[in-house]
Amino acid sequence: MRTLNRGSSNEAGNTGIPVGSKHWDIVQGWIPPIGDETVSLLNVSGQEAHVEITVYYSHRDPAGPYLITVPEGRTEHVHLNRLTEPEPIPRATNYDSIIESDAPIVVQHPKAWETRHYREQRPSEDHFLSHHGPNE
Repeated sequence: MRTLNRGSSNEAGNTGIPVGSKHWDIVQGWIPPIGDETVSLLNVSGQEAHVEITVYYSHRDPAGPYLITVPEGRTEHVHLNRLTEPEPIPRATNYDSIIESDAPIVVQHPKAWETRHYREQRPSEDHFLSHHGPNE
């Protein structure tokens, strides 16, 4: 796994920050009735990443996995409202999702920060993504 250098390698205890994870969770996903919702996948692993997204709902069975391949050193901006296989993700429906990859990736769910729905539904929340630690 690659690391980000946080300064001089001579600084005590400064070995860099691990970048990427193989498991990510998005909570409070919601595709508006008009418009889209994206998730960005950044592959910093040095190898092609095979990504699976599984979507979970409160009142129906999960959907997925949705399969995405992210080439080495590239980013993919996935429009969640455009995913159709195995089925479309319904609009105006709350969902959570799990993103799993065979190589470490970085995930960003930018819509969470700018959509009115999130501010109204979760005003005290300060994060919408989580991932497991570097020891995967």
